Amino acid sequence: MEEANGRASPRREGCDLHWGLGSRHFGLSLARGGAIAVPMNIVLLLLVGLLAGVLSGLFGIGGGLVIVPGLMLVAGLSFKMASGSSLAALVLPTGLLGAIEYYRSDLVDLRAALLIAAGLFVGAFFGAKLMIGMNPLWAKRLYAFFMFAMGARLLFSAK
Repeated sequence: MEEANGRASPRREGCDLHWGLGSRHFGLSLARGGAIAVPMNIVLLLLVGLLAGVLSGLFGIGGGLVIVPGLMLVAGLSFKMASGSSLAALVLPTGLLGAIEYYRSDLVDLRAALLIAAGLFVGAFFGAKLMIGMNPLWAKRLYAFFMFAMGARLLFSAK
């Protein structure tokens, strides 16, 4: 996708999937010249939810371990807003009352919470499928690596 006058313009090179870290859109160009463009932040928020769901299915962890840092990095939310939005995304399985309090304090991004919830729904299924077939020793090692990596990232981040 190229940008012209602040709008996304479809590429016309057949069918391909494209995006970039500096890009604001994720898109699929179709063979007949049509294109489907999705704002990059929607794609990234869905991926945060998917990752949280997979890891929840794999390790039985709360998705907040992934969602809060993901919202801070991907969506640029403050820690409090990311915490409130994460809880809202997990509202059915875990924290209805806490999410209501965050919402009353205007600390929930409902759009981000709903997109992450969609990813959680699908991701937990795939994470559970992966865990069922995984060697228990490798599962423990994978979990330990994930926890170490997330801890190091939070410990050494500038904010």
